[in-house]
Amino acid sequence: MSSVGHTSNLIRNRRDATVAVVLTAIIAALVLNTTLRPMRPSSPWVFDRLYGLPDVRPLRVGLSLFYWAFVLWIVFWFYRAARGKYERFLMASFAVGFVLSVVERFMPRLIAVNMQFLSAAAALVSFVAAIAVLLMLPTKTSSPEP
Repeated sequence: MSSVGHTSNLIRNRRDATVAVVLTAIIAALVLNTTLRPMRPSSPWVFDRLYGLPDVRPLRVGLSLFYWAFVLWIVFWFYRAARGKYERFLMASFAVGFVLSVVERFMPRLIAVNMQFLSAAAALVSFVAAIAVLLMLPTKTSSPEP
């Protein structure tokens, strides 16, 4: 189940690695699409409007902060579960891209455009790291000898 220099708690087999490649490819494509389109002015908060509820700004801000903190908490635990250098690189670059995409919402337009390019680069790096993890896994699993 493990290859030379690759012991993992996060990505254990080729199926998991394939899922990681597909998901990081989707994220990279979305980030590149966002980067190549002109920026539209929008609210920096994830929960811009809560339909059916009165427009309470502290609620929107609080829910957005909770969402970002929750995603960072998940990324932290995924990083801790990663064992190989490529897995850690995958999680670290994903975290950098995520943090940049959050911070760029609050920056002036010129800075935000430049941060989008950095976020896109981080997404591409995580995609390449996912491919590296897939390629590092053995093609066949050998059965343990009794």
